[in-house]
Amino acid sequence: LQWFQKLFTIAVDASPKSDNFQERLDILKDFFTESLYQNICRGLFEKDKTLFSFALCTRILAGDNKIDDAELRYLLIGPTSDMVEHGPPL
Repeated sequence: LQWFQKLFTIAVDASPKSDNFQERLDILKDFFTESLYQNICRGLFEKDKTLFSFALCTRILAGDNKIDDAELRYLLIGPTSDMVEHGPPL
């Protein structure tokens, strides 16, 4: 938790400033996400970076309500019998 807090504090101090509140939040979110990604990937093996990138991306999309749970499940495990029987035509 201390590492995360320090990383956030650095992101707040190092990110570009803005007088517009919403723009500042967007800048902080983007800057902190990039910083978090770089710091986590520094400690991962190359083979694990792709999986971490995918996990981070899906969490960001889910947080922004840009990905549906059913679509994500379909992407991860493919069509299941309930999707074939009750879902849209494939």
